[in-house]
Amino acid sequence: MNRMKKALLAMVILLWAFGSQSHAQPGTWAYYKDHFISKDGRVIDLYQNRISHSEGQGYGLLLALENNDKATFQTINNWTQRNLKVRQDALFAWSWGKRITGDWGVIDYNNATDGDLLMAWALMEAGEKWHRPDYTASALEIIKTVKQLLVVQREKHLLLPSYFGFDHGDEITLNPSYFVYPALARFARSDDAVFWKRLYTDCLELSRRSSYTRLKLPANWVTLDNAGQPSMIDNKKGQFGYEAIRVPLYLALAKETTALESFKAYLTLAEQLNYLPLSVNLFDENISLKEAPAGFYAIMGLCSTLIGRKGAADDLFAKAAAKIIYETDDYYSNTLYLLAMAGGRP
Repeated sequence: MNRMKKALLAMVILLWAFGSQSHAQPGTWAYYKDHFISKDGRVIDLYQNRISHSEGQGYGLLLALENNDKATFQTINNWTQRNLKVRQDALFAWSWGKRITGDWGVIDYNNATDGDLLMAWALMEAGEKWHRPDYTASALEIIKTVKQLLVVQREKHLLLPSYFGFDHGDEITLNPSYFVYPALARFARSDDAVFWKRLYTDCLELSRRSSYTRLKLPANWVTLDNAGQPSMIDNKKGQFGYEAIRVPLYLALAKETTALESFKAYLTLAEQLNYLPLSVNLFDENISLKEAPAGFYAIMGLCSTLIGRKGAADDLFAKAAAKIIYETDDYYSNTLYLLAMAGGRP
């Protein structure tokens, strides 16, 4: 059964599951906008006490752009500028939610680099697409600050996860899932091409060297010593799972097909297991018995498409479409699903 037929079958299942209700369904932009974005533009993680993060605001901007939704893009951007742009620099506070005092506001003023990259990327694309020089100016301000404060040079250019807390002198803690390759490539078109291309290449090389076990999977977090050798941190952070699943997503969105070849062994394992595991412990190679959510399936479906595994891609996309209809409150899975289904745009 080809991808189109499987998608139609999944849609029939979706309609059956929700009956004749007229509201939007999970796995669509309309549902995402209605369910995960507040009227004033805050992207909400329902599973984490309705908290919001800078990366969530960035994802919301990208999805609004993908769906040509100018009004929602503006609303998300307005909320972000009012509530997260509270630092002395041009970076954004990482998290906003309910404080221990009971009021709502910023609860961590440190930035998260992936959030800054995602928002700058979205603003840069929106500025060009919708002829908004104010968006372009905001993007350039962010990427100038990223270049000044978040990129350090050892033997290679390294992208810090945030401004504070990860450069320890003798070693640096890094998160490969913060390497938003399509954003870095986009910056090279509008800013310092040599710098951003070098950072892109160095991140790609570090990601390759930060893959472990026979499955060649990236860890959620790694440390890099003075010799430039990456190593895993502990059992939780030394997993391929919740965070590291974005490594193949960003590689796929950047069309890095050669780098995606390293996931062939993992895809073969998933075919043998007949499910995608929620995580793989890269210390002892234990595989989670819990099944991954729809967003993971959609990402690996996109990866399979790009490396020419059409049969596997059709199956993964079909399972993603069948699973997403039940993940009504899972902001993260819905986000990954929509990004992967966009297939590389914007």
